[in-house]
Amino acid sequence: MLAIPNLSQAQGVQVVGAGASFPAPLYQRWATDATPIIGTRINYQSIGSGAGVNQIRARTVTFGATDAPLEDPGDLYQFPTVQGEVVAAVNIPGVRAINLTMDLINKIYKGEIKRWGEPAIVALNQGVRLPNLPITPVYRADGSGTTFIWTRAMVAAGGWSDSGTSINWPVGQGARGNEGVASIVSRTLGAIGYIELVFAKVNNISYAKLDVDVKGRTFILMPREPRDRATHDKAVEFFEYCFTRGQDVARRMFYEPLADNEYASIIADLKKI
Repeated sequence: MLAIPNLSQAQGVQVVGAGASFPAPLYQRWATDATPIIGTRINYQSIGSGAGVNQIRARTVTFGATDAPLEDPGDLYQFPTVQGEVVAAVNIPGVRAINLTMDLINKIYKGEIKRWGEPAIVALNQGVRLPNLPITPVYRADGSGTTFIWTRAMVAAGGWSDSGTSINWPVGQGARGNEGVASIVSRTLGAIGYIELVFAKVNNISYAKLDVDVKGRTFILMPREPRDRATHDKAVEFFEYCFTRGQDVARRMFYEPLADNEYASIIADLKKI
């Protein structure tokens, strides 16, 4: 059980996190809900996975967040928080539901399929009146764990070879963060872009039904030797709240919590640091 904190003891402690935009809506909601419980304000900045990794390595934040786990975290402790789904958001006039395959997605992002009225798309959507509208692919211009998750699925489908957090896209328009991609898709007729599911839901953006679910875990990075014990301990309290009382909120926001025993192991490890 989390005890109600002595607020005077918590004064001066600031917990700052930064990184992935994929889980940002959830982390910011958790921060709001946890503040009166742990007595410390949690400030989470959605700046992209690459920037989040850089900031925690520079020790300018209490924790970093990334959707692309580090192969060698070194002096950082890396742990997952939730799983989320990446969807292909679309803006096609008069069309609320469309079927696509990852093979078609690959061809769109390679510039091989350029219009929504292309026969390959029409064949997959019998009965849907698709306009012969130019397709505008939208991608992440910043170092992005969402890009890592999405391109991993593109490679698995075949016909695409480049996977990672930063891609040299052959066609399309770039944007920063899930927020930026969602914004461009919502105001650009004919656009398609990959975003975390909650961004499509909150912004009322249509998204395609794919032949595969594109899902991935998102991760937190914290120093194994924290410079500020009080701040570290408050961050641990925050994640303990998230992993116990915050799971229902995660589900309502279209994220998938991990198993209880996995969360318990993470908290135990954090308390040993």
